[in-house]
Amino acid sequence: MNHLLKAISEANNHLLKEENINSALQECISALGSNILVDRCYIFKNETRDGVLILNYEYEWCKKDVVPFIGNPELSGIPYDAFPGLLETLIQNLPLYGLVCENENELFRETMEMQGIKSYLFTPIFSNGQFWGWIGFDDCETERTWQEEEVNVIHTVARYIGIRLNQDEIHSELENALDELKQNGNGIL
Repeated sequence: MNHLLKAISEANNHLLKEENINSALQECISALGSNILVDRCYIFKNETRDGVLILNYEYEWCKKDVVPFIGNPELSGIPYDAFPGLLETLIQNLPLYGLVCENENELFRETMEMQGIKSYLFTPIFSNGQFWGWIGFDDCETERTWQEEEVNVIHTVARYIGIRLNQDEIHSELENALDELKQNGNGIL
């Protein structure tokens, strides 16, 4: 339990203190991955392209000697349709986890096995009520059975990430509104 408390503490510290959202997310997953004792931790961000919801591999942390996959074109631009059940579960704000060998989706199993993954945990990230993306955890060494307390802690951190994303969006909108007021001479600034 101590490793979970340390993970959530360090992750939240980065979310609160880092000014740049990209740095905050990268540091957050590094803290989570190293403290939760997984082999890989990452974030997929959603994007709508030509009316189709796709997933993009945006951030990654890997344990030493684990092959990184950040920048791999096969892990970005993939429509959710390729992985039946993934979107349907995550969009309900529910975590998804299990053993790769037990997954019935052949493409999902092949994609995970290509990365050497034996067990996984995905939990959604919602920002301002919208399904923004999800955070994933891989165990490449063992067929890990995820404990309920681990799943709950990770799900809580995903909520904190969503709050931070929402704060950044609001801050950006306020800055843009202030800039517009200054340019139009309508503000008292």
